[in-house]
Amino acid sequence: MIDAGVSRTQFYLKLKSLVGMSGTEYINHFRLNESLSLLKAGYRVSEAAYATGFSSPNYFTRLFRKKFGFSPKTYTEKNCQQSTTKA
Repeated sequence: MIDAGVSRTQFYLKLKSLVGMSGTEYINHFRLNESLSLLKAGYRVSEAAYATGFSSPNYFTRLFRKKFGFSPKTYTEKNCQQSTTKA
């Protein structure tokens, strides 16, 4: 582990004050946003989950639904309909 010169608690509090999220929330925020582009590109839900660093598609789906208000499958179906109607 790299020593950044601050304790774990100080780092957590500083990150929380800067971005308003814990370290885990901050990382998941970026992973979930990246998964949107993968799903839009045609990845299956499990592929997008693993590609963005989640070890469980079920956990990924749970976080996705909590953040965006709908499941990744719903997002994929909605995007597939929109892309086929545009073509």
